[in-house]
Amino acid sequence: MKIKVNAANEYSFTPDVFNNMKLPEVEQFKIVFRKLNQTLCSDRWVSYSMGRKNEMIINMREKVRDHIVRFVNPPTLQIDGKEEKVMDIDDLLSEKYPELSDLVSQIVSFIATLSDSGFERKKS
Repeated sequence: MKIKVNAANEYSFTPDVFNNMKLPEVEQFKIVFRKLNQTLCSDRWVSYSMGRKNEMIINMREKVRDHIVRFVNPPTLQIDGKEEKVMDIDDLLSEKYPELSDLVSQIVSFIATLSDSGFERKKS
């Protein structure tokens, strides 16, 4: 019997934002994710409310942060037309730049797909 495994546990995602898909592949912005075992990592981004409703609360910012390994060719943010800075994970997950919300939505969707799928859906 042979079982295919991905020792690196890394999955690349190319978001379709800011004309990224029109760039040559070597210049495209990519995000590299890892697939997490929820039972091992959930204490950082899952909490339980023992109030009236006994709810499970998921902190999506922390979940996204735990999944992201690195950025490849990250975009440069031009802040207020003056200052420029290479986007990092803190910029992405802050509420400071609403222009990044579509990117965050795509990331959350990819993480959901990654969490629900097996290795056969690995993105490269």
